[in-house]
Amino acid sequence: MRSRGVVISGGGTGGHLFPALAVGRRLQEQDPAIRLTYIGSHRPLEKDLMERYGAHFIPMRIEGIKGRGLKGLRTMALLPFALIRSFFLLARFRPGLVIGVGGYSAGPVVLAASLLRIPTLILEQNSTPGLTNRLLIRWAKKAVVAFESSLAYFKGRGVFLGNPVREEFYRLRTKPRTPNLTLLVFGGSDLRGLPLSRRLSGLGLLAGRP
Repeated sequence: MRSRGVVISGGGTGGHLFPALAVGRRLQEQDPAIRLTYIGSHRPLEKDLMERYGAHFIPMRIEGIKGRGLKGLRTMALLPFALIRSFFLLARFRPGLVIGVGGYSAGPVVLAASLLRIPTLILEQNSTPGLTNRLLIRWAKKAVVAFESSLAYFKGRGVFLGNPVREEFYRLRTKPRTPNLTLLVFGGSDLRGLPLSRRLSGLGLLAGRP
């Protein structure tokens, strides 16, 4: 019988962490016996957020590569140790599934899981995959994407389901209609370089898909 443990790895920003928490919550709603473990970095944002939600969280010594210049050399030196620790943690928890949600800490965990023949899944919240998920494409069994246009990056292994949404959003009160127009403007790595019309349509996609 396959283990009912699930490891969810990744982070760095709320754009990765909140979808990870939403997925974990939904999994436990489907099967309360599932044992969830989150693996991320030592960034205070991650530790504080996971503690706030009462998640079983394990930080790992890992840093980003992209845009760090010479500091990227330090990251390269940490990668072998992060991979070894990932093997150790997966051997300890023996999960039946490993989910990578993007961000540099997902890299060694998903890679180790693939090498151990543990089923792997990656989530891609952006229209263009980030560096970690681009590198993990060849190792992951499946990829769940938020934008249909992202499917081309995953070579037949992508599934278009939209972004996970936290349960709190479904409990928001409906805002009464008024003559005043309220406009939300937001940014993100997936929207850079796109015309304004595409950015606004992207807003509709994100808001309209659970």
